Amino acid sequence: MPEEHSSFVLPPVMKAEDCVSLHKDLSRQPDLPVSLDASGVERLGGQTVQVIVAHIRLRSMRDINMVISAPSPAFLATFATLGLTQVVQDAMQ
Repeated sequence: MPEEHSSFVLPPVMKAEDCVSLHKDLSRQPDLPVSLDASGVERLGGQTVQVIVAHIRLRSMRDINMVISAPSPAFLATFATLGLTQVVQDAMQ
């Protein structure tokens, strides 16, 4: 039987309400592996970065994968600007 997982596609621009929604969605199923499709991200705010990093680390402590797939250049640049390049690289593996 295939393992259950959740998938989310991030919108081009993550507004505050999108960030809250993402946090709620990720928090509902903390024990499931997650895939975030970041291919269409054009702009990402600091709150969203905090939510993503928190959930990556939370799942990592539980040995549960949270994968960032196809991050856009803007997504990567935002994490790099905040000194979090390694977080994204680790989540892409």
